[in-house]
Amino acid sequence: MARSEDISFDPPISGGIVAGHDGSAAAHEAMRWAVQQGRLGGQVVHVVRAWVLSGVIRDMGGGLSAGVPSFDEAGAWVEDQLHRALATCEPEGVQVHTHVIHEASTDVILTAAATADLVVLGNRGRGGFAGAIIGSVAENVVRHAPCTVVVVRKKI
Repeated sequence: MARSEDISFDPPISGGIVAGHDGSAAAHEAMRWAVQQGRLGGQVVHVVRAWVLSGVIRDMGGGLSAGVPSFDEAGAWVEDQLHRALATCEPEGVQVHTHVIHEASTDVILTAAATADLVVLGNRGRGGFAGAIIGSVAENVVRHAPCTVVVVRKKI
């Protein structure tokens, strides 16, 4: 577990909306909702994408047989995927900052929540237990965040 003082955001998060994104469909709905709320309320939106190398290898689709990407390649791929997803959320007219951080998701989101007004997450992430109603990251953030947390369900 990372210490919160080891996680930083550029620009710093000071109020506004934090949207956690992990590349899942539910996270995409949450990011879309956060952008809409930012537009309605005139608030800045910080889209936060935490990642670890093992998850990126899986997400890139090549597996270990395709070779392990370098740390820089993996980070650039995650950032590119996040920007592509954000572009579909019609962010025009909303001040949006993206933060791509190599660290565990719960740690990053809770650190961001410490200075945010609102955190928005999808109800299900990329974890393997499909029968769960809420993902483990969302559950931990709901339990421990010092600000309001909205959990958005994926549209069916």
